[in-house]
Amino acid sequence: MSIEALRLEIRKAAEEEAKRILEDAEQKAKNMLNEAEQKAKNIIEKKIQETMRKLEEKEKVELAIARIDGKKKVLDIKSKYLENVLKEAENRLNKLPLENPELYKNVLSDFIIEGIKNLEGTKFVIKITPRDQSIINEVINIVKSKLKKNIEITVSSEFLNASGGVIVYTEDMRLYYINTFESRLMKFKSENRGKILDILLKSS
Repeated sequence: MSIEALRLEIRKAAEEEAKRILEDAEQKAKNMLNEAEQKAKNIIEKKIQETMRKLEEKEKVELAIARIDGKKKVLDIKSKYLENVLKEAENRLNKLPLENPELYKNVLSDFIIEGIKNLEGTKFVIKITPRDQSIINEVINIVKSKLKKNIEITVSSEFLNASGGVIVYTEDMRLYYINTFESRLMKFKSENRGKILDILLKSS
């Protein structure tokens, strides 16, 4: 497979993940949604530009290595580069709460709603990050407004060790739903890593 096809595949993966996050975040008002979408598009475009530049540099390095050491080292470099791309995606997610707090509030509320819908009952306990203490009451109000039903949400005194997101528990703490940035990125990796590596292998 050509390097152009690899570019398109990585571009597609980046756009799909950004779209997934944006679709999770219902905006409270039209102006807020437009602003969030524009900022997300800017992030995507910047990431794509960085990826294209890195791909061009990587292509030159690969050609030199292939002449000396063959396909084995080329594949090793591609695998390492894939990890770098995924790591950069993780860094982008980590910055979301600070770079776009209004969007993050809606993302967090949707993460909580997703957890509630995957559990049973009307009383829940949530574990959040220390940073989210300042916004959690507002987020809970957003959740109740979106669900439009009588539920009770208690915030755990224990904090979540994550860059963002939440763990939702049933009232007795026996069942839980992990919905952190890390867990969602891990799911994305597991679902797409094989496909991307297969493309890398074919392009070797």
